[in-house]
Amino acid sequence: MPRSMPFEQLISTLASHIGRDNARQELKWMIQAIHSANRTRSTPFPGLLAMLSRRVRGEPIQYILGTQPFGPLNIITRPPVLIPRPETEYWALRLSHSIAPSPKKPIHVLDLCTGSGCIPILLCASWNPGSAFALGIDTSKEALQLARDNALSHASVVTLTSHRRHPHGLTGSAAPTSRANTTKNLFLPLHGDVRDTPKLIELLSPWRPFDVITANPPYIPRDQYAQLDRSVRQFEDPGALLGDPPGAPDTHGLTFYWDIARLVSQGHILSADGWLVLEVGDGQARAVENIVRSTARMENTEIWVDPWGKERVVVARYDK
Repeated sequence: MPRSMPFEQLISTLASHIGRDNARQELKWMIQAIHSANRTRSTPFPGLLAMLSRRVRGEPIQYILGTQPFGPLNIITRPPVLIPRPETEYWALRLSHSIAPSPKKPIHVLDLCTGSGCIPILLCASWNPGSAFALGIDTSKEALQLARDNALSHASVVTLTSHRRHPHGLTGSAAPTSRANTTKNLFLPLHGDVRDTPKLIELLSPWRPFDVITANPPYIPRDQYAQLDRSVRQFEDPGALLGDPPGAPDTHGLTFYWDIARLVSQGHILSADGWLVLEVGDGQARAVENIVRSTARMENTEIWVDPWGKERVVVARYDK
């Protein structure tokens, strides 16, 4: 694609790829992003022709704009970190309305495969200040840096902490011991591997048990990866998409769910009245529900259907 392609030809090419109405809407977003950047940024921001050229080459619009709405937040997006999806936004908001922690009864949240940090940051932003400490785990250095940047960009509602042990006195269900706890909720991104259960249990030991464990793990089966949109395959990290990583047996995209279920079963990770909340791919909900019941030994399960009619989330709690 020549870099010198004129504006009219870029618009025409984009419209032929994504439809005229979509092209018109994306052009509007680009112009708005440029105007906003001119008002608020001191660093250079791409011009309209550069943005259109990138989009015509197939780069996702979220990477070009640099942000993606997620509930009340604007999450920073950068390749190759997974772009937050509307279906994830839906269940994260639903979860935030299902639990009501308080400074007197604070909770610990563990988000596995945290990516951009959108899930724990949204939860922290939704709950009363001083009521939650969220830990985000990922193997990707790019993802962890982006999660830190997202926490910093939402500093009005969440504090990025570097405490590697009990932060501000928030230990399990114990109440905070300092007034500093009540100002904001806390978020800590850490490098950790869901696939290495013993090391992850050791890493998590200062904060366990957790009251909520969330995960949007990789879940695309190998035979479906090639069918994904070209922009997804070319720009987003395959490690955040492929449910059976290289070297793992083919489980139709379920490898990480087995790992998470084993983690929950072995490490005293989840509190007795805790929540396990797992996003799943199309057609995977019943299989993941069975994994959670058999391996994590959590019989109290339900499946949340997203606004598009897909069984999208497996929610599990221990029987009382």
